[in-house]
Parts: sequence; C-alpha cells; structure tokens
Amino acid sequence: MFTSFVIVILLIGAAAIVGTHIAGKQVERTIETLDQLPQEEQESYLKSHHFSDPKKNLGVLTWIYVVTFAAAILAAAIYMIYFR
Repeated sequence: MFTSFVIVILLIGAAAIVGTHIAGKQVERTIETLDQLPQEEQESYLKSHHFSDPKKNLGVLTWIYVVTFAAAILAAAIYMIYFR
C-alpha cells in the first residue's frame, strides 16, 4: 500500500516537472526570437505577444504547483483514509 502511495506521489512530481519544462520552453522560444530581432523591434514584439506581461508566465507556473500540491494532499488523504 505504501508503495502505491509513493508511486502516485512520484507521478505527481513528474507531472509538475513536465509542466515546468513546458513553461520554460515557451519562455526560451520567446527569448530566442528576441535575440534575433533588432533592438527597435524587440519592444513591439514583447507588446504584441504573450510575453508582454511577465505575470502571465508566473501565473502558469503558479497553477502548475497549486494543482500538484493539491493532488499530493489528496493522495495523502486517500492513503490515510483507505490504507491505514
């Protein structure tokens, strides 16, 4: 029973790592595009694309970890209720 709990927690952690990696790749693509643009066009690019508001990326990462934390708490509660 404990083994299944550990497996569930590891799967939840892996999902959080994958989500963080996806968000990081999104930011990396934007930075690569910015590096290729001339200085004059960089500001207009930032304003016209998703990266204009850094809080948006922070929001994505926050939701990834909120969902992960909630799933871990739920898994712990299920383990405590059904397997003790």
